[in-house]
Amino acid sequence: MRGAVLVLALSVPAAAQQATAPPPAEPAVAPNITVVPPPLPGPSFWARREPVTRVDIPQWAKDAGHNGSATYTAPVGADGKLVALDLRVSSRSEAIDAAVKARAETLAYQPATDKDGNPVAGPVNVRMTYARFDAQSPGGGIETYTCGDLVREYDWFQAANADRGIRFAPEQEYLMIGVNLLLKQGRQVTDAELTAEVDARALMWAQLLERCRKAPERLMLEEVDHPEALQRRMENY
Repeated sequence: MRGAVLVLALSVPAAAQQATAPPPAEPAVAPNITVVPPPLPGPSFWARREPVTRVDIPQWAKDAGHNGSATYTAPVGADGKLVALDLRVSSRSEAIDAAVKARAETLAYQPATDKDGNPVAGPVNVRMTYARFDAQSPGGGIETYTCGDLVREYDWFQAANADRGIRFAPEQEYLMIGVNLLLKQGRQVTDAELTAEVDARALMWAQLLERCRKAPERLMLEEVDHPEALQRRMENY
C-alpha cells in the first residue's frame, strides 16, 4: 500500500529462547502484518476567493492602449477578511494595477482550513486582466477590434514589456495559426518547417501592423489571412 508503514511481527518459537540444543525445525510461519495508515495531510494554508478575472480601466488608459494582467497576493484571516494586498506581478500599467487592487478589495474570500476543517489564516493569489481584444473585458472582443485598437495596444505593450521577453497576445495567436495548419496536415512536420512557418508569419505580422497604421478604422479581422481561426483562438484567450 503506497504511503503506508508496514510493521512486521514474526512469530518466534519459545524454544529459541533456550540456551540448550537448537529447536526442532518448524513450518515457516507467515508474518503478521499490521498496516499503519499514512499520516493525515497537514493544514491547507491557501484561502479561496470569488472567481473574478477581468477589470475595467479609465478611458484615458484605454486610449493610450494599456493592456495586461496584474497579480496580487492576498493574505486572508481565519475570519475570511482580507488582511492586505501585496503586488506580486505588475501589469506595467498603473491604471490596471490600481483597478485590480480596487476590485480585489471588494471580493468575497473564504479562509484556508486545517486538517480538521478549522479556518486558519492563509494567502490566495488574485490575478485580473484588461485588454481591448479580450471578449471578457468590458467593451472588448476581437470581432470589434479595429486596426487602431491593435496599433495602440501593441505599441504600448511592446514599450511597457520590452525587458520581459513576452509576446503580445494577438501576435502570439497570429503566429501560431500557421503552425496549427501544418500540424493538421497529418504528416511528420520537422522543426525546421515549424521555424520557417513562424518566421514567415512574423514578417506577415509586421506587414499587418503597417496596413493597420494606414487604416485605423478597419477591423483587424479584415486584414488577416485566417480570420475565423484567429477569432477562435482569441476567444479562448
